[in-house]
This record gives sequence, structure tokens and C-alpha cells, in this order.
Amino acid sequence: MDKYDTFLKRIGAAVIDGIIFIPFSFLESVPGNSILAFFSFQLFHLAVWSLYTVGLHARFGQTLGKYVFEVKLYDVNEKSTLSAKKAFLRESIWIARRC
Repeated sequence: MDKYDTFLKRIGAAVIDGIIFIPFSFLESVPGNSILAFFSFQLFHLAVWSLYTVGLHARFGQTLGKYVFEVKLYDVNEKSTLSAKKAFLRESIWIARRC
């Protein structure tokens, strides 16, 4: 199998990563109905998701979902995993989209 043929594996990994964050959807209703509580929770969720994706990609080259499906991210040299800066830049589009 081609090492770049990971489309279905990445979809499965995204599903698992999404399942990991399901408890946050239940927590969303806990703080109350105020605007401040809503935005505070959204900011907290964004911070946790960002730390999860950027931190795990920088440290291990994969999130838990990617680990399950054996997908690992490497730097351009294909020998080392991403640096924290490159992991952040890679995820910055998704982080900005959540804002």
C-alpha cells in the first residue's frame, strides 16, 4: 500500500478525535445561559482542542485518532516529526476557523 494513501484512515482518525471531545458538548450546557459563560466555554474548548492537536502532533506526530489508524505526520525530510511551530502553523487554519 502506498504510504500516502491515508484518506480513509484520516477520516477514521478525525471521527475518533471527535468522539474524544464529545464530553465537551455536554459541558457546554452546564455554565448557564449568560453570554459570558458561553464565550468562556468556547475559549476554553478552543484552547483544549488546540493544545490537543498541536501538542500531540509536535510531541508524537499523531493524535490519538491517528495513533489508532497508524497515521503519523512527518516533517518535509520524512525522518522527524513536526516541530511545535510547524504543528501550530499546520493547525492554525482550523484554530482560526473555530474562532
